[in-house]
This record gives sequence, C-alpha cells and structure tokens, in this order.
Amino acid sequence: LSDIIRQDNQEIRLSVLNYYNIKKVILHKRWYGSHIDWRIFANTFITYNWTKYKDWYANEHYNKTKELLDSFLIKSYEDEDTLVYEVPLEENQIPFMLMSEGWYGLEEDDDRKFSWIKGSKGAVEIISPNELNTNISFSVDLFYKGKNLEIIFNDKLLDKYFIEKRGDIKQNLSLKKGKNKLEFKVGDKCIRPVDIGESMDIRCLSLAIENIKLGD
Repeated sequence: LSDIIRQDNQEIRLSVLNYYNIKKVILHKRWYGSHIDWRIFANTFITYNWTKYKDWYANEHYNKTKELLDSFLIKSYEDEDTLVYEVPLEENQIPFMLMSEGWYGLEEDDDRKFSWIKGSKGAVEIISPNELNTNISFSVDLFYKGKNLEIIFNDKLLDKYFIEKRGDIKQNLSLKKGKNKLEFKVGDKCIRPVDIGESMDIRCLSLAIENIKLGD
C-alpha cells in the first residue's frame, strides 16, 4: 500500500529504523525451514516461490539484499551463517509517512496507483523527529456520485471538501514531534458496484486516494 505514498525510501530508511529503535540487522546466509514451514509467507496476494529461495546464499536475491544493506549500514560481524549490521544514528532525521488502517488493496490504472477508502475512514501516520510546519498534497477520485470529504489531523477537523470529480488537494500541517495521524473521512454512504450493475465488485466504495506527498 505504500505505493500511494510518494516519498524517497533511500532518504527515509535510517529515520525509520531509528524511530523504531532498531539497533542491528541480521542477514542469514542459510534459508532455514522446509517448503511446508515457509508457506506462512504465501497468501491471497503473494505466491511463495520455494524454488526461488531454497538456494538462498549467493543467489540473485541474497546478493541484492546484501548490496542494499552494505550501502547504508555498518557491517560488524560475519561468520558462515550470518552477517550482522549496526544501524547508525541519523543526525538529521526527516519526517516519513506510513499507511495506517482503513484501506482496500493497492490498485493500478495505467500509471496511476491508488487505494479506495475502506468503510468511512482511511488514515496515514506521519512520523516527525521535530515540530514542523509543512504541507501535504494528494489526489482524490470518487465512485458513482459526489462525496463529502473531511480532513482530520490529530483528531481535529482541518477542512471539508465536496468531491465531484478527480482532483488535487493541498493542506497545511503543523506536525508535532513523534506520531501524527491524518485521516480521510467520507461523510456519505459508500456504494457497492455490484448493486448498481457497474461490475461484480462487492466492495463498498466511496473515495480513492493517490499520490500522498509530504512537503513541496
């Protein structure tokens, strides 16, 4: 779902690890477990390919993972089974965003990536290392007929919009240090496409959000 959030993962990766107080990252050279044990990774959206990972050490996926970790972490230990990396402290941590509750799965339409709000409210968390005045922008689309949208930030109503067509919105924010919560609240009843003969989709749809970006 993070694909509807527009942020540079390379810029925020240390800030994310520092925020969650992750001190070490361990890369295992051996791929433990049997085919049955690792089926836990498979679900409706992800097919677990055992043959791809059973010969983990030094294959393409292992090498790419190691190359990524080498690029921004500090290797502190290595033996025949593991590589251990220290996570450095980021001196100038930057805000970052995370998807929270209230969303259907990611969808794509040509070059657009969006998610429908599930129920009446979808939320995004914004983690900031300091108090900060900034803005957030996003695009919003609708299903079937116009909908009222409320923007709620840290439990306070910021603004209201009536969405009649796809468009862009920008909103000023005053971030507090730590966790901030931005909610997209739909004030009207959602509609199931199957009920109006649009498709066989039984989800209840209202508004879709895309391109969430923090700052100019």
